[in-house]
Amino acid sequence: MKVIREIQKLLEDDTIKLVPEKDKVDLDRFKAALAETEPVEPDQIPPELTELFVGQAQIPGTVMLILAKPKLEMDDGRNAIAFADEVSRLQTPIGEFRASSDAVVFGEVLKTMFRDSRKVLVISVLSVFTFVLLDFRSLRKTLLVMFSILAGVFWVMGVMYLAGIHLNLYNMVMIPAVMGMSIDNSIHVYHRYEELGRGSLNRVLSTTGISATLASLTNAAGFFGLMFCSHGGLRSMGVLAVIGLATCLITTLLFLPLILQFFESRRAAEALAA
Repeated sequence: MKVIREIQKLLEDDTIKLVPEKDKVDLDRFKAALAETEPVEPDQIPPELTELFVGQAQIPGTVMLILAKPKLEMDDGRNAIAFADEVSRLQTPIGEFRASSDAVVFGEVLKTMFRDSRKVLVISVLSVFTFVLLDFRSLRKTLLVMFSILAGVFWVMGVMYLAGIHLNLYNMVMIPAVMGMSIDNSIHVYHRYEELGRGSLNRVLSTTGISATLASLTNAAGFFGLMFCSHGGLRSMGVLAVIGLATCLITTLLFLPLILQFFESRRAAEALAA
């Protein structure tokens, strides 16, 4: 009622006379509605509104409304997590109360995502490592192949940091997906190297390397369209996928051959020394 009285005072100001004639009818109707406005009793408020303040239990004498600071953006995950930690569970003399809102749910979802994402990444790496080990039946070869892919993943993280790209509920699934798609290139390159033998790196890169490049480009083309979506989550998936496929391809065609060349040179030096 206090707010209504303030509005009525504003409507009595002389500046209201400047309102165009075509709007005065609506203005007079609004004034009449304000004059007829009466205080609302608690029992007249719909239950779906009262539950926002007293909860479904409807405990008499309890009213609670928690608002974040006026300029605190709840779309920022850090703010949502901090808000959820502060108000999701409240201890009072008569017991524990649990508050809920869009921001609290968003904060809890983010905490769950960050907690589970570590498990997902570890499980993904171990799964890929296991299958590569079953293929090569050699720990040394498996580690060489895995190194090129893990280097590409870490490179992705660095590019994301420099570009200001953050992990979210959408694009986080692309990290294990990129690993699964890119590991094939390293496996094929190494198998081709074993098939042709030492001194064949140039031929490996000019044959299998080109095939790996085309395979990565076709995979990236499938995600390229997502980069132009209006939905931010889908767009971030496309960006992360394209960057990840590119970095993993570069590490496969650059780091893996360099490592293989290093071991070749060392064996040749040892053979000459012997």
